Amino acid sequence: MLINRIKILLLLIFVFYSTYALAQIKVESGNISYFQVNYKKTLRAGEETTITITAKDPFDNDVTDFSGKVKVKINNKDEVVNFSGGTGSLKFYSETAGKYDFKIYLENELFKIKDSYTSGFLNEFSIYVLNNKISKVEIITSPEFIPEYEKEFSVVAYDKFGNLVNDTSYGEQSLIIQTNGSFKTIIRNKELENGRKTIKFIPSELHDIKIEVFDENKSLLGSKTLVFVRQVPKDVKIAMPEKTRAGEEFEVKLSVYDQNGLLIKVYDKIGKPIKLTYNGSGKLIPDIIYPQQFSKGIAIVKLIYTKNEQIKITPVIEGYEKISYSEEPEEQVKETPKEEKKPEITKKSETKEKAIPDKTVRTKEPIKILNLFIPKNIGKLESIEILKEESGIKILKLVISNRNRDIEVIKINRNIEAHGRKIGSLSLYENQEGEIEIEVKTIPNYNVNSVLDKSQNLIKLEIYKD
Repeated sequence: MLINRIKILLLLIFVFYSTYALAQIKVESGNISYFQVNYKKTLRAGEETTITITAKDPFDNDVTDFSGKVKVKINNKDEVVNFSGGTGSLKFYSETAGKYDFKIYLENELFKIKDSYTSGFLNEFSIYVLNNKISKVEIITSPEFIPEYEKEFSVVAYDKFGNLVNDTSYGEQSLIIQTNGSFKTIIRNKELENGRKTIKFIPSELHDIKIEVFDENKSLLGSKTLVFVRQVPKDVKIAMPEKTRAGEEFEVKLSVYDQNGLLIKVYDKIGKPIKLTYNGSGKLIPDIIYPQQFSKGIAIVKLIYTKNEQIKITPVIEGYEKISYSEEPEEQVKETPKEEKKPEITKKSETKEKAIPDKTVRTKEPIKILNLFIPKNIGKLESIEILKEESGIKILKLVISNRNRDIEVIKINRNIEAHGRKIGSLSLYENQEGEIEIEVKTIPNYNVNSVLDKSQNLIKLEIYKD
């Protein structure tokens, strides 16, 4: 009896277990609806990353039974990713900075993408490759320099793959910029604007100089040699008072200009003695001015003449035959002041317009002449076109043949002064079409006349007072 009860109990347990087992249902994922992508959104050039792609059904379930090939289009390049268990991976590497767009195709059909950066579905995802740190620089400037004149150059930074360094979020770098002369400066990469920094300095060397750029580890990143231009004297300007007394000192100012109308600021180093010739019967003491008496291109010396007669002093540079000279307005110099002659000095200041005796009509003489020299390696200056001319403003366009586009024209801004007073401003620049323009602005009662000297690639801007 007991055995029968045990058999019945076992049978009931077996029947109950069988009934439970038959109630289970295995639910599998549906068809692929989109791909879940995990990736790094920004990289540095030369950095590798792994992109993980997972197949998903409409209910966000992993499609683990999917195995096969998926095409990933990166911009215009196709890559094939092998899937196993519903997952595939792709290694991405680029040395070129820029934006890279990724699209996923299954059996030539574009599938939606979902990633951790957005809550919606996308047709594509993007990775941004940024420049790496500075590894080399390019120095952009004209190839020559004139001593004691401001020189401007630009440092353009690139990484080791040639990408412009326009993003410096990777950290701080220092650039040491120096010449084989007296110039040295340090800039930080944070000072770059679109990978560029413009620097100005005034070289004083009388030899070719090399600009070099180093990093903080003293590694050379770039260099540029500038050729020293030796100015050739062409014109000596002399300024002196209208009258003096025999045996008394009077002051004379001399300045020497080159063939392009530029003051030779290093005449004390490269110049030759200037003989002061005169046509009187007396004696001029001294009659030789030595280069060492010049400072920044100007010599102010005290002379004595021994006879009470009218003389004409003409400066002549030793060794130069074709040298012209001209007189400057006398207000730039004056007689040596003497206490007992104060009334006479005051009276002289009222007649300063007679600085050049042989010019009878002063209003026809320009009060200022600006000489703008266009280097011949830029091209040949053919003509000047007036683009705009109205009260106080004049804009000129330079017509240049055989223009060398490899030479950058650096913008120049300067004030125009006459008799110690600002009367206007001048800008020289390159417009959007690559043409050189000059804009001159003057205050009321002043006007500008332009004169072209094609033989010297020179524009003279003559400023007159109405």
